[in-house]
Amino acid sequence: MVRTLFLWFLLAHLIGDYYLQTQYLAQAKRQDSKQLIKHSLIYGAVFFVTLLILPEVKLIPILLGIIILHGLIDALKPEMEKYFPTAAYFIDQVIHILVLLLAAWWVRDLSWNRLSWTDEFMIRQILSTAVTVLILAKPANLTIRLLLGKYSPTDKQSQADESLLRGGRLIGTLERWLVFLLLLVNQWAAIGFVFAAKSIVRWKSISKDNTEYFLIGTLLSLIFVVATFYLIYLI
Repeated sequence: MVRTLFLWFLLAHLIGDYYLQTQYLAQAKRQDSKQLIKHSLIYGAVFFVTLLILPEVKLIPILLGIIILHGLIDALKPEMEKYFPTAAYFIDQVIHILVLLLAAWWVRDLSWNRLSWTDEFMIRQILSTAVTVLILAKPANLTIRLLLGKYSPTDKQSQADESLLRGGRLIGTLERWLVFLLLLVNQWAAIGFVFAAKSIVRWKSISKDNTEYFLIGTLLSLIFVVATFYLIYLI
């Protein structure tokens, strides 16, 4: 049951910390405590939806603890960035995930016995798929962009064109979703054709001075999909 609860909490975390947090809010909460509280309330609202699905009063203090710790961790992130400018984002997310794992373990013995084994297995599969799909979109784009920071294109036009950047993020997301579907049906060979087709289509970009950026980004994207698939969907 711990795994199912962890996936449930992780799904709420992804929605609250990525998809319901705008870029403005992510920057503003660093200097403005009111914006940090606003983010925490939005984040908390997602978690409390859990009570509508699993109405258990004993969950309330656990959810409150998750929300309060999330706000405290976010408040400490600017301090971490002073010492670990690049790694602060990853440290921040690892701590959040450890909190969720601890919370899932803590409530493992609540009255979940009303779920049969088959019900829990089905719920776990649905949660695994939903979590994987969400991780491979916005979180993956942000993570890969941070990892590729020093390999960013030197072409000023590419750097300045926001529509081009959005298009690249969309292509990356669709590419990872396609690879995820191929992994689900155990079609590893087809994954090679996906990246070969991408290389042909983007040949002009690769043939400029962005070769390292393209190759490293492509490999990171593939590794991200496979690692996410095995860590969340299969284990």
